[in-house]
Amino acid sequence: MQVKVMPELPEVETVKRILNTIIVGATITDVIIHKKRIINGDPQVFKSALIGQTFSHVKRIGKYLIFTFNSDLVMLSHLRMVGKFIEVLLGEEDSKYAHVIFVLNDGRRLCYDDSRQFGKLELSTNEEYMKTKAMQNVGPEPFDIDPATYFHNIQNRSTPIKQTLLDQKLMSGLGNIYVDEVLYLSRVHPETPTNSIDFKTVKLLIEYSIKVLNAAIAQGGTTVRSYRPAAGVHGHFQQQLHAYGKAYEKCPTCNFRFKKIFVGGRGTTYCPSCQINPSVPLTIAITGQKASGKTVISDYLRSIGETVIDTDSLAKSFYQDLNLTKKLEQKLATSLHDNDVFDLDLLRAYLLANPKQIKVINALIHPLVKTEISKIIKESNKDRLYFEIPLPFSYKIYELFNFIIGVEISVEKQQENLEKRGENLGINADNEYMKNRHRLDLIIVNDGTKADLINKFKTFKV
Repeated sequence: MQVKVMPELPEVETVKRILNTIIVGATITDVIIHKKRIINGDPQVFKSALIGQTFSHVKRIGKYLIFTFNSDLVMLSHLRMVGKFIEVLLGEEDSKYAHVIFVLNDGRRLCYDDSRQFGKLELSTNEEYMKTKAMQNVGPEPFDIDPATYFHNIQNRSTPIKQTLLDQKLMSGLGNIYVDEVLYLSRVHPETPTNSIDFKTVKLLIEYSIKVLNAAIAQGGTTVRSYRPAAGVHGHFQQQLHAYGKAYEKCPTCNFRFKKIFVGGRGTTYCPSCQINPSVPLTIAITGQKASGKTVISDYLRSIGETVIDTDSLAKSFYQDLNLTKKLEQKLATSLHDNDVFDLDLLRAYLLANPKQIKVINALIHPLVKTEISKIIKESNKDRLYFEIPLPFSYKIYELFNFIIGVEISVEKQQENLEKRGENLGINADNEYMKNRHRLDLIIVNDGTKADLINKFKTFKV
């Protein structure tokens, strides 16, 4: 799995355990600082204070490492994105990104290695370190938190539950990987408003947080491309991940595909069938090859009282905006108006002669379509909404849908349907659909009558 992540509680716990086996009892004889930005405070004071100190113990609070010595001194460390401590033996070269090096009395060196240079080291004392700004922002861990207190603290938050679980002030230790896992196991949609979650579900989230973290700690954390806790040390929990990093793979529980969305700017994997957001309608997109029978399904859904939004009609509605069509006319360098009235036939004729220019139109129209679809979903009071949409993959419009159904058809039958409509397939008309076929939750092959197609659609159950 090729992903970039920040070390989370299990990875930091693994680092702590490794350090306690290799540095306790060792005395610092020198501190070499190559990157001053790693040090919070005066680097010279940092160096002078640590020379002569003997490591006593390393503990962990949230994602922070707390180094104690045979004195009142304490060193705080936050690894941030890719920070790690590497033991270097006598005669060996320092690690590639060793920015702070602790020289030990037996000739070994402890290198703080950080290719991104985001990590921090800071000195304090036993009496004062819990009062530092860093520690003031660390809440209780799932192992220690009181569910009733946590529930009380989050009751008035309307932000998505994923963002709440990531808030280290409220509860520390969970990062992006483990939040996705906890939400999946708890069957909670990551965008569910926090204030809509009841106490029973909060208890469940905490219970799974403890289970997931304990399992990850037992496996040495999760090793991914950009992070492992120390040189030559690999975690194995990535082999047990249920949801994280598995977008468009099939959920082992329901066999629907995992989806990837962004919540608070963080990539998020969830199952749309197992994790339903009760605050918004279930959204189902119907797409497929040209002239494959999408409208047959849409007409059937309308006949049984379902709400179906035709996104082609949405797109066409934007052409009523004279400012937009004038802008389009300027970009295409062709006339699209007759007495300041937009002429869709002129646009069609232009595209027949210049098919590659469809990209220019899509770049202007599709973001507007995405915004409008999002608005429809947010304002709807329906339990579910269907969208007939030819290009859900443009500008990641597919992120708005829980499920995507694709309708496919043979070349012969497709040509027959197009002839009935007086249309041509066009150059590469189905390329985008075929490129994104792996994102579909259900593929229906239209190889029979309209009734056959509808019956196949009825097999889709959510």
